[in-house]
Amino acid sequence: MTKLQIQMTKSSGSEQFVRSLINLKMILVILLFSFSHASYSQDIHSIRSSYFLLNEKECEWMDFVESTEGNNTAVAMAYRGSALAASAQCAKGPFNKLRQFNKGRKNLEKAVTLEPDNVEIRFLRYQVKLESPGILNYKDIGEDESMVMQAAMDLESKMDTFLLNKIRNYLLKKGDLSYAEKMKIKGLNQDSNRDG
Repeated sequence: MTKLQIQMTKSSGSEQFVRSLINLKMILVILLFSFSHASYSQDIHSIRSSYFLLNEKECEWMDFVESTEGNNTAVAMAYRGSALAASAQCAKGPFNKLRQFNKGRKNLEKAVTLEPDNVEIRFLRYQVKLESPGILNYKDIGEDESMVMQAAMDLESKMDTFLLNKIRNYLLKKGDLSYAEKMKIKGLNQDSNRDG
């Protein structure tokens, strides 16, 4: 073999090695993305179900907040914010109550900024706004209510059934609905309960 042939063989061997490394890196990235997506999905399901269980209990919000600290997704941030705002009722003294509520409010607003079209986040903020005292000046529900109502009435919704039923049930209890809207939501709930 000539020197030129040896150099060409070495360079093609190096190129193959680099290509193999690039392919391996791509496979690793795809695998990591798949696992992280599955983990994200599981985390959100766990956070969601824990949150709605807490809604029926008093003053256990801070344990929930601490359990979600490692998850920095916008949805987890919204659940954390909603729990922080709700925990204000358990704080001692008006300044602590206000500080706790404002921490929650800040988390909710940041979550909405990160994912403005996420119905789940908008629902959590809508809930906090409806439940908060008027003195806190956090009552502008228009945009959230519209988005939440639209999702609740969607016959073709691809939203998680558990969450969709929670939204619909909340609207039936607390929402400002017409008789026709209530009947439609009740019918949709019955249909989804039969399907699920």
